This record gives sequence, structure tokens and C-alpha cells, in this order.
Amino acid sequence: MIRKDTWFLIASAMIALVYTLAFERGGPSVPKPMPLLLPKFKPEAITGIQILSHGTNALHVVRAEDRWRLIHPIRYPADPVRPEIFLKAMATLQPLRHIPVKNETGKYHEFGLDSPRLVFRFHTKGQPLELHFGDFTPLADKIYVRRPNQPGVFLLPKNSLPENFQALLPRMANLWRDHSLFQLGDRLLDVDMLTIRSGPRQMMIRRNATNRLWQIRLPAPVKRAHQDRIREALANISQWRVAVDGFVTDDHQGDHEPYGLQAPTAEISLGNGTNLIATVQFGHSPTNQPQHVYARILSHTNIVRVPKPLLDFLRAPVWDFCDHRLGSPIGPSELARIEVQAGENFALTQSTNGVWRISAPNSLPADEALVIDLFRNLQLMKALELKRELVADFSQFGLAKPSASYTLRTRGGPNQIHTQITFGTPANTAGDRLHVRRWDRNFLHDKDTVYVVANPSRQSLPSYSYELRERKFWNFAPNEVTKITIEDGPKATILQRNDTDQWTGPGGRLTPTEVNLVELALKNLGQFKVVDWTTRGADKLAGFEILSKKKSLTLELVRGDKSLTRKIQFGRKSEKGNTYAFATDPLDQEPVVFEFPGNTMQACEIGLFPLAMQPPEK
Repeated sequence: MIRKDTWFLIASAMIALVYTLAFERGGPSVPKPMPLLLPKFKPEAITGIQILSHGTNALHVVRAEDRWRLIHPIRYPADPVRPEIFLKAMATLQPLRHIPVKNETGKYHEFGLDSPRLVFRFHTKGQPLELHFGDFTPLADKIYVRRPNQPGVFLLPKNSLPENFQALLPRMANLWRDHSLFQLGDRLLDVDMLTIRSGPRQMMIRRNATNRLWQIRLPAPVKRAHQDRIREALANISQWRVAVDGFVTDDHQGDHEPYGLQAPTAEISLGNGTNLIATVQFGHSPTNQPQHVYARILSHTNIVRVPKPLLDFLRAPVWDFCDHRLGSPIGPSELARIEVQAGENFALTQSTNGVWRISAPNSLPADEALVIDLFRNLQLMKALELKRELVADFSQFGLAKPSASYTLRTRGGPNQIHTQITFGTPANTAGDRLHVRRWDRNFLHDKDTVYVVANPSRQSLPSYSYELRERKFWNFAPNEVTKITIEDGPKATILQRNDTDQWTGPGGRLTPTEVNLVELALKNLGQFKVVDWTTRGADKLAGFEILSKKKSLTLELVRGDKSLTRKIQFGRKSEKGNTYAFATDPLDQEPVVFEFPGNTMQACEIGLFPLAMQPPEK
């Protein structure tokens, strides 16, 4: 049995042992933190990057005014992205290990750092930062790196430096060049002139300083340019890139003949006012690369190779860059009047609150949707070709006495003509094309030009005032109708409301189902809207079988103390599946044939015509 004093001695010995291990031997060692590879490295503070190979300056770019420029081995705009990517990669380098080495001469020989393979030098407003790259480790999976004036060597993963980086060095300057052919940078918005020369043809496009619209100034006369196509051309030009390995030569005094640049086949210039921003000349295609073409950037007099399709796009005929629309853009609310000289002469007038009326030859309400369709068709009408410019005698095109004319006049003071489009004779033997002339207050010189349009474009425009009439023909409520006469060929019947407001027929009161169907048909009839106006004149009714079918509805109405009669006669089906019809006109105009809406016709076929009866046999 162990005594109490023995336990005391054992406890004292254990305490002494723990104290010795903890305090006399110093405890467990704490590893020192690994030094930073590039302390306080800020990519945005770097003003220049140098890459030296075995002491030779392989690449040098500098940043000024937020733009990078190559200054060695050639002075040239630098790619705006590559330096930033490179600096970002440097900022994120993570060493695997730090090897302490005393900063003594010869100590770095075994790491290949006494004469480094590569030196990255980062210029700042203060002291430059440098990284020296030495040999790869024996297993070739890491590389030794150090910072001068700091003892020790870092181990970086092999992929921190591309395996073929050394092989890329001779091409590094080309890789870091700006591959933009025109090198516009943020000056694209300053461009207000585009000149394209192709052989003997020269086209100059300028942006009007007042309305900011592009115009084709050359060849004369001035033409309205296709705004979207010009914007597309400039956007494509700004993104036109030199091909990979497409920098051919920087020899200013070299022979340009092998590239077809001694007498260039094309030249494209961009300018602002009288200042030339950039000019590029184009030669022929390399023998084995027909989809590319040699180009000479005059600001640097170097020859490059670029994709050819955009050049073909820019060398297209002048007509391809013209605005083919015959009318200048204008909002419908800006119009005061539309005048038409066609099958008849008529005019439409818009009030200050935006309501359109037919003002001549008769004052009638106009259908807003039909007027807007007319306006839209005039605005969207496009010429298929430019027939002839600077025409003196328009009679040969049938435009001295045009077959039709459409004039848009604007608001304010004496109504000014905004656009006038006149149509002449057919432009081909098939007759599906017409000569056309336009007058545009924004392009007065264009009045001497003849264009060609598709005949369907002309046919989409109304020739008579009735074609633009308000299409809501009648307006009455079912309870205003007191009598209905139904005729369907030989069958006929009369429906009337009795003193108790009940519908009755020859056989007595109608059933509730019949009453509901009659009321539905009347509701549709009272509010029906013409689908399309077809033709005008009483002599036209027979051609649509309106007289021969003898199918009609005659409605007698009471409105206040007035009695009104409305009659509608039906003919054959139209190509659209509607029914041709002629009806009593509340405005007492000449008879007009129109297309009656199919849903209203169906309501009549269900609710009214089945009630017609065969006449009794004699």
C-alpha cells in the first residue's frame, strides 16, 4: 500500500517534468511566415512593363493617359487588354515555398538566378519592382524566382510561366500589339466622315452636324444614306482585326508591289471635320489565303493581313449604302394634312386633338387605323433601284403627268410639304414595277431623281376617299329595333315587337331561345365594323351577286321621336371568307360594297335567317 507522502513525491516530480518541458526547453517551434513575393503590388499603379531575356530588352510597354503603347522593339499602340491581364496574373502569384538564402555573391548560382533567364520589371512612380526567373527544379514542375535586394528564393508552380514563354519572346511584340486595323479606341464617336475608294469610284459619307443624319456626298448629287448600314459599317470597321500572325512587315522603305500596294485597289479613310483620323490602303490577297487581304496602315506604314469579307461589304455599290425609303421619317402627330391625287382627288386633315377626317371632296369621318396604314405604307415604301439621277425630262418615265401623287404636309403656319411621292409609268414589260419620283424638304436635290418601286407598293395605297372612311358603319342598340324584315331568296318573314316588348313572328311569340339569338344578332349588327371597303357605285352590286342572291335584313328603328330604316343586302363570299355586302349609308353617300365581318354574319345566320319561311303554295 502506497503511503500519502509517496503520492506527494510522485506529484511533485510530474510538475517538475512539465515545467522543464514547457519553460526550460522553450516549447514547440513556431514557423516563420513566408515573405510576400510582390508586397504592395497594385496593377493600377504600374506605368510600364519590361520583359528582358538574358539581359536583352525583349518587350517594353508604357501606360500614358490610360492607354498602353509599345516602345520596344517597335513603337506601336499596344493591345489594351493584354497588359491588364498580365498585371492581374502577377498580382495573384502564389509561391509554394520560400528558401532562405543569405544575400551573398554566388549564392544564387545554383538556382540559375545569378544571370536570370527572364526579368519582369514593373515601373511605378517610385522605385521599379522586379522579378527574376531562374532555372526549373530537377523535376521541372517548379521554377525559382527572386526579388533583387531581398534574400531568399521563391518556388512558383511551373504554370506561373508558360512552358513556351521563351519561344514566344521573339513574337511577344506582335502578340502585344493592338490588332485593331484602324486603332480608333474611344474616337469612334468622333468620326463624322467615311471615305471609301475602290478603283476609280470614290464614295464619301458625312454626318450632318444639324440633324446628325448620314448623307452620301459623293458621288453627286447628295443622297440620303441608310443610317443603320452606315452605323453597322463603322462598328465593323472599329472591330476589324489584324489576323493572328498577320503583321507582315514594318519596313517603311520596302517593296510594296508583292502585296498589291504599289497601286492600292481600295482605300478607306475616317475623319472628323477636316481632320483625318485614320487611313488604310488595301492590296491583293495572299495566294494561299483568298479570304484575307494585305492592308497598309498609313499612320504606321506597316503592312498587315486582315480578313477580306468586310472589305467586300464596304466596296458594295453606292446604292447599297443609300436609304431606299421614299419618305423621310416623321411622326404621325406632326402631320396636318395628307393630299391624294389618284382615282379621285381628296384630302385628309388632322385636328389639333389628333382626329382625322376626310376634308375633300366631302367632309366625312375617317378611320384612324386606315389613315395610319396609309401613313405607314408611305413611310416604309422602298425603292428597288435608282433608275436615273439629274433627270431633266420626266415625261419618258410618265412623271410629267403622274398617275398618282401622295403629299404629306406638316403643322404650323402655311402647311409645308414634308414629302411628296408621285408614280409614273411601268418600269418593265411585266408591269410589276413602276417609275417613281419623290420630293423631300430635307433632300431638295433628290427631286431630279427617278426610282423604281414594286407595283404592289403602289396598290397598297388608297386611290379613293371612300377607302379611308370610318368603318364603324352603324350605331344602334337592340332595344331601338322594332321591326325586322328577313329575306333569304324565296323565303321571307317579318318579326315585330308587340305592346309588351316581346318579339313575335307569323306563328306568334318567339321562344326564349329564339329571342336570345335575335337579340345577339341585333347587338352585332348595331355595332358592326366594315372589314374592308371594296368598291363604290350602284353599278358594282351585281358583280358581287348582291342583287341576284336576294338575301337581306331590313331594320326599322325608333330613336326618340324619329323613325329610321337600315337595310343590308348580302352577296357572295370574299377571298378572306367574309361576305360582300351593301347597306343603307347613314351619311347618304354613294353606294359602297364592303366586306361584312364573318362573326356578325354567323350571328345572323344562326339567329335571323333560319326564321325566314317559304311562301305558301298558290
